[in-house]
Order: sequence, then C-alpha cells, then structure tokens
Amino acid sequence: QNEITDSASTHRCYLRYHTPRTSPLFASIESSTSPRYLATMNSSPDLGIGLPTPTPTDTFDLGNKLTQRLQDHIADRARTQHRIDLATTQLQNLFKSAPKRPRDSKIALREKVRKLERDRTSRSLPLSQEKALIRQIDGVQKQIRMHDDVERHQELIRRKKAEIESVKDALRTTNANISEIEEALSKVELAKRLGCSVSDLINREVDCPVEKLGRVIGKHGATIKAIEEKVGVHIDVDKIHGKIHVRGNESAAEEAVKELENLTLAVDEEIEVSAELITYLLSQHSDILSKIKDDNPDVFINVLAKITRIHMRGHPAKVSKAKSDFHSVQVVSKTRTLTGREVAIVVGKTGSTINSISDKHSVVIEVSRDHSEDDSSTLRIIGQSASVDSAIAEVDTLLHQNEDVEEVLLVDPMMKNQLLNNSGAGIKEFQNSLNNAVLDSGSEAASGVAGGGGVFLVFDRNTAKGAPPALVIKSVRANMERAKN
Repeated sequence: QNEITDSASTHRCYLRYHTPRTSPLFASIESSTSPRYLATMNSSPDLGIGLPTPTPTDTFDLGNKLTQRLQDHIADRARTQHRIDLATTQLQNLFKSAPKRPRDSKIALREKVRKLERDRTSRSLPLSQEKALIRQIDGVQKQIRMHDDVERHQELIRRKKAEIESVKDALRTTNANISEIEEALSKVELAKRLGCSVSDLINREVDCPVEKLGRVIGKHGATIKAIEEKVGVHIDVDKIHGKIHVRGNESAAEEAVKELENLTLAVDEEIEVSAELITYLLSQHSDILSKIKDDNPDVFINVLAKITRIHMRGHPAKVSKAKSDFHSVQVVSKTRTLTGREVAIVVGKTGSTINSISDKHSVVIEVSRDHSEDDSSTLRIIGQSASVDSAIAEVDTLLHQNEDVEEVLLVDPMMKNQLLNNSGAGIKEFQNSLNNAVLDSGSEAASGVAGGGGVFLVFDRNTAKGAPPALVIKSVRANMERAKN
C-alpha cells in the first residue's frame, strides 16, 4: 500500500503483481482524487503503473465517485447487519436448546464410576446385584455424557458469540468508512453549493455566549439562514458549548464572522429623548428615522414612544455612532393660537391643507382644542428650526389671505333697482358670475378653504337719505381685489 499525500487529502493505491519483469501488473486504484494524480502515477518510473494517460476530454466527477462508494458501503452494511441478525437468532436458539447440566460435577461422577466398578469386580456378587451395579454405572456414565454435551453446546455458543463480535467489528469498520465518505461527500456538495473547490473550504469558529444564541439563530433559524444566503457560507451552531462554526471560502468566511460578531458582541443601550423628537421621528412627514436606519444598517433601532426612549442593539462602536446620529437631530416646537374659522382654514378639506404644509416643510403639525371660553385651538409645529419657521410663516400667510374683509362701492340708484328687481334675482345672478370669475382666476385663496373663498354682495340698508346706494362686498382678503375689479 503506497500513500500519495498532498495538502488536500490522502490517496491510497493498492498494487498486486506476480513477477515485476515477466508478469503483467494488475492495479486497483481506490482514490478520491482528480485526473492529474492518475497522470502523475502513470508517468512515474518508480510506480510503473500501466494506466492510460488521461486526455483533455476525460472527466472526473468526485461527487459521483463518492456517491457510488457510499452506496456500495451502505449495501455492505445492510448485508453485514443481516448476518448479525441471523447469527443473533441462531445464538438465541442455541440458548433455548441448551442441555441441562447434571447436578454432580464430572469429576465426582467419574469417581463414582470407579467406585462402582471396584465394588463390582473386587468380589463375587449374585447376578442380580451385579446387574444392578451395571445399571448404576450406565446411569452415571450417561450423566458424564450429558456433561460432554453441555460442554460441546457451550463451545458452539462461544464460537457463535465470537462470530457475531467479528461481524460487528466489520460493521463498525463499515460505519466508520461510511462516516468518512459522508463527510467527504458533504464537503464536495458544500463546495459545489458555495461555488468553490474543496481545497478552498476553510473553517472559522466564533465564540458566542449561550444566552445570546437565540438572538444569533433567529426565529426558526432565520438569522443564520439570512447570513448563509448573503455571504455564501455554511453555519453550524453548537448550543452546548456556545460555538458557531463557519465553513466556506476565505473571503466569505471572514465576512460571515464579521456578521456573526455584530450579533455575538452586540450590546443593548437606550437613550432618553424629548417627546417632540419621538413625535418627529415617527411622523410620516419626516424621513430622519429612515435615514438614520439606512446609515446604521447593522444596528437594531426601536423607538419606544410611550416612555420617550430609543432602544439600540448592535456592535458597541456602531451603536455609539447611531446614538451620535440621534443626538445630532435638533428638534424645536412652536405654537400659535387659532380662533373661529382659522382652524378650518389651516386644516383644509379632509386635512389636505395641513398635510400639504407638513409634507412641504417636513414638519409635524398638530391642532388641539383649548378648553377655554373663547373656543380657541392651539396649532403646534414640530421639526427642525428652519423648517418650523418656514411652516409658521406659511400658516400666517394663509390665515392673512383668508381673513374676512369688507369693501363698500357706491353705485348708481338705477343699477341698484335693476339688481334688486324680481326679489333680488339680478344681484344673485351677478354674485354667481362674480364668484365664477374669482374661482376661475386660479388664485390660491380662490381654491380656498372655508366656503371656497367666495364673494357675497349686499346693499347697505343704513345709507343716508339722498346718498348714493352703497354695495357691500364681503370676501376673503386674497379675493377682494379680483372681486372689485
């Protein structure tokens, strides 16, 4: 048996021959290797193995070769196990059919035979007594033969036990071979699955506190599977000793170790923040929380709104950076009192206006009713300082443009009569056309909030006698000039 050894594995070559000079050489090679080893052995003058030189078209599938050998060993194991079962059954039958051993020992029985023979031959006895002695001697000799039968049966049992033990040794050898082939086959299949060669596979080990294993493994192994798929490795977890075994090529294994250390070395920290910051982070109008999470992908972040805390879990250095990112967010809160129609103006139809301002300036706007006699409400804007100021300015502008104002125009008495004829049909028609003109102008207030920012016309009843009629125009400030024109 010659052994050819390289860094990957050991290959055995069994040679059988009669005469080196005159007889042909019979070679039987059992090797889990590639064609380059066969070419090396074929060209070696020391081995002198007459194997055909592999051509470039020759292929060697190591996985198929190992699978075939594994199947052969499994079949051999089944045959060996059958032999054990059969021999065990035979042994049980031998135990069941074991003859009964006489009470007296073999030595005592032989002594008894000698004594009886001496009594029979030492003196003259009547025929009846002599026959009785002969019968006694035959009975004792029968017991001696029973001893011989027991000993022969015991020898059969001993041999059967030795046979069973020998076959069991063969079974243990076969099982060891199967385990070895399965391990080699698993390496080949793993290398194939990971897209590398068997020689590229390396092992890495990561220590993990037992109490953190659940977090590392994840629900139903989800975390481990995610790392395996992400970097292309195979991971085994030793739950008893707190060890994580990583197998893959060098770069993938190192990356997997880093991913695992982010979990095994992870710390949990909480920071206390203001309620305004919590509200701002959780608002759909702010992308700050998403940005911080994107900038710190290896840190688990959970905003605990009820206790105004932020919980973080990850590698200490990365958690420290995430904390710094949160502390760098400067959030302010400013309020403004709203009265009467101002709440409806700021909120808008189904919240359209307030949502538009929030999205435009990336702020959070809250409106809460005050429990006061004047039935006022409080507008609260939360966000970064510059954004809050610009949002407040837009709200002020919006309220100023939608403030109710009145203007008086002096008209001709004939026009007044014409507008008020037919129960005021003329002034109603003129008012409708005026509103349409204002709405068609496309001004911001025209699309307005309360009542659409429309225009209302009425004659002043308190005009002095002889004075020109006064037409009062009522509208929001933004539409007044358009209405007057």
